[in-house]
Amino acid sequence: MRPLSQMIAVTALLLFLLVSAAPTLVSADGDDKSLVQCSQELDRRTGEFVEECDFDELVALIRRVINYLIIIAVPVSAAVFAYAGIKYMTAAGDTGKMAEARRIFTKVILGFVVMLSAWLVVFAITSALLEDSSYSLLK
Repeated sequence: MRPLSQMIAVTALLLFLLVSAAPTLVSADGDDKSLVQCSQELDRRTGEFVEECDFDELVALIRRVINYLIIIAVPVSAAVFAYAGIKYMTAAGDTGKMAEARRIFTKVILGFVVMLSAWLVVFAITSALLEDSSYSLLK
């Protein structure tokens, strides 16, 4: 690809990701899905609500960030996988291009498996640390 067409492709991909992630960014479904959700307690002296963030909110923040990154990574992986498929189909028997497409397939699959494995580890750890869970380590 030439530099200009490569820049256009990257810009189109970023625009697609922004548009596809917009409902998640603005919480269009009405639920409170902000990144930081601190508990509010009533201060009896002033009569105002005071937000207090503690360790549970930090662990929940880590979980929300990881989940958001996975939401973004799935379409990116699919787009790169499709790019590798197109590259493989248009190789026209050129073994070098076919080998490069296979390497891209392998890297995308490996990256996706590593990403989901990391999510599983983070989910298991944060589930054990959050107080909402019945098997919390902090109780």
